[in-house]
Formats: sequence, structure tokens, C-alpha cells
Amino acid sequence: MTSSPSSSNQPTVPPPPIVAQADREDLRMYHQLQYDRIAQHEQQRLSVSSFVVGFSILSFTIGFNDIRQLNLINGLFLPIIISAANYFAAVYAEKARYFVKMHQDRAKEVRAMFAPELNQINSSVGKVDSNTDRLNRTNLQMYMHYLFIVVAIATIVIYILQTLST
Repeated sequence: MTSSPSSSNQPTVPPPPIVAQADREDLRMYHQLQYDRIAQHEQQRLSVSSFVVGFSILSFTIGFNDIRQLNLINGLFLPIIISAANYFAAVYAEKARYFVKMHQDRAKEVRAMFAPELNQINSSVGKVDSNTDRLNRTNLQMYMHYLFIVVAIATIVIYILQTLST
């Protein structure tokens, strides 16, 4: 039911065109969907990271029983594979963070438009700005993968030095 400007003394402000046809239940479901997607991105990021960390630890344990006896396989190829896998995991974590932030922004917009009181409560609680926090979860995860890359590169350097000295 729409009212024309002449039928009411009070001016009406039309809702944004995208939202005009949506009811509150649709918006609640859309808001929930954003948090479901955030959870999926976080879970996938953790799964990829856990797999790569497990693979790296297992590779280092089995492949480097004796660091003094490096060969082409455990001194060059295995560290390259470990480095590539950890680089992939770090990039994946960074990309997942981008999508998490996107879904958080969408949910925040829905709250701001249709639940300003809830949005006010949510904004009033102090929290660390994860965009400027160098020790946020994603960055810590990426640092861990970079550490594996550094150790793998150090192994390659040791292998090259051993090869050159013989």
C-alpha cells in the first residue's frame, strides 16, 4: 500500500529501491547469510593452513633426519615444494580475509539500514581494529607460513653450500 503525497500531511521518504521489496525476514536472512559465509571462509582458511602445516612438519621430520646428509631430493626438491605449499597457504589466508571483510561490511550495512539500535550497540563495544593490528589471526597464520618458507630456503642454502664444498 503506497500513499501519495497528497493523501498524507507527513512527507514520506521512500526506501532505497533495492530494499523497497524486501521484508525484514529477508534482510535478517541476508544478514545471517553473511555470517555463514564468513564462517565458511574462516573454516576453509584454517583447513588449508592446517593441512599445509601438517605436510610441512611431516616433510621436515621425514626428509631431514640428518641435515648433514642432504641430497637432491631432501635438499632441493622437498624444500621447494614446502615453500610453494606455504606460499599458497599464506596467499589463501590473505584472500580469505578479503572476503571475510567484504561479508562483514555487507552485514554492517544491513544493520545500519534496518537495525540502527543493534548497530549502535555493536559499534559502541570497543574492539581492536584488525586492519591495523599486525598480530591479527590472519597475519599470525601468514607469519607461520613465512617461517616455514624461511626454514625451507635455509635448507636449500645449506644444501648448495654442502654441494659446493665437496
